[in-house]
Amino acid sequence: MDNEELTLILSERRLDADAAPRLDAELKRNLDGVKRLTVDMSAVIYISSAGLRALLSAQHTMGEGSSVTLRNVCGDVMHTLEITGFAEIFTVQQ
Repeated sequence: MDNEELTLILSERRLDADAAPRLDAELKRNLDGVKRLTVDMSAVIYISSAGLRALLSAQHTMGEGSSVTLRNVCGDVMHTLEITGFAEIFTVQQ
């Protein structure tokens, strides 16, 4: 992939142990050469540790100097990001 940017729009309502493996697989298929990942989370109302791991794994896969931006994050998901410290790892836009 020549494009250094990728935007992904999630359709899952719950980014949990059922949905996270699908997200992880999709990201791994599409991250070659990507340094800036934007994830539109408009539909997501819940994120579990499995969902957080999938996003963190994406950042690690992209390597040093990469960034993950989470857009349209609802209040409940933002709360989870804040209490787990992930709000400090990713750029978050509510």
